[in-house]
Amino acid sequence: SNSEYSIEMKDKLRKKIKEHFEMEMYDFQHESTEETRARFLIKEAVGQIRALLKDNEMLLNHNIEYGALRNFLGGCLQAVFFSLIIMIKAYFFSYSEGFLILGGFFLTVYGSILLMSKWLIQRYGNSYARILYQQFLAQPKSVTNP
Repeated sequence: SNSEYSIEMKDKLRKKIKEHFEMEMYDFQHESTEETRARFLIKEAVGQIRALLKDNEMLLNHNIEYGALRNFLGGCLQAVFFSLIIMIKAYFFSYSEGFLILGGFFLTVYGSILLMSKWLIQRYGNSYARILYQQFLAQPKSVTNP
């Protein structure tokens, strides 16, 4: 229901999903009145599309990219924690001022990345979805439906 894709693109996807998987997707009006059911159908369709495109190299590369970003953000969370530990130890246990500065630097860098995490995940997630749909639309109609 968002404006990420044009109405024409959404209609092409609905038609292609019906051709490939014999699933009837909701139109825009029906989608807005029964949002929960529409989301469930979309989730099922995306699962089918992913299974169909499991060997697609371009999609695999974007999936790896998205997964690497999520893993990196998890590492940033740990880095922020350890930066705080370094700063606390440097402050309370009279380590050199360099450790305090180093901890502050890492806290700033990794904290900034974490603050941008929602935007980054949305950007990479939308990129993955765009490639998924483009590759699906480029698929010829299967001879046998699953």
